[in-house]
Amino acid sequence: MIGAVAPGTEPGPAPERGSDDDPGGPAPSRATAALERVTGRLPAGEVRTQQVEMCLAVAGAIDHDRHLVVQAGTGTGKSLAYLVPAALSGQRVVVATATKALQDQLAHKDLPLVAEALEHRLSFAVLKGRSNYLCRQRAAEMGDRGFQQSLDDDDASAGPGDRAAVGEEPDDATGAEEPGRLVDQVRRILDWAEVSQ
Repeated sequence: MIGAVAPGTEPGPAPERGSDDDPGGPAPSRATAALERVTGRLPAGEVRTQQVEMCLAVAGAIDHDRHLVVQAGTGTGKSLAYLVPAALSGQRVVVATATKALQDQLAHKDLPLVAEALEHRLSFAVLKGRSNYLCRQRAAEMGDRGFQQSLDDDDASAGPGDRAAVGEEPDDATGAEEPGRLVDQVRRILDWAEVSQ
């Protein structure tokens, strides 16, 4: 999520949305001027026509509360083309990426560059997919050597050593290696979580 706060702006009568006097809207001329300031700080900063067009389209979509789908090739400068008008808008914006690498690029390179060039205080957080987080249920499952907890009453009381009783063979009977080190680490995390609540 990205939220921008324009320095020195105070509440008052709202200017027409999208006008150059609107501190909360990225009006096209403000957006392109800001994009030039941001790209000017890059070592090989240059004005890219497609990047400017995309920036204008994103600024217009934000100003008019419309959806926008943009397709642009590699090297267009898409990240800055959408981050600049988003930062100028002063609104909360969610940017979804397909890769962790792009998330890292946005958080560690592009957003700090935009904030510095525009002299905006930006607040942002990186949230990775749910498979990158450990919840209590998954930790408990890993503590039971990876067996998923069952909703069936008969299975609920069965521990990892009782799997044969519910129709499953224990790991050592299948020849699979126990991930002992990971299990031990998960158990230590669970123990820590219990005492630190």
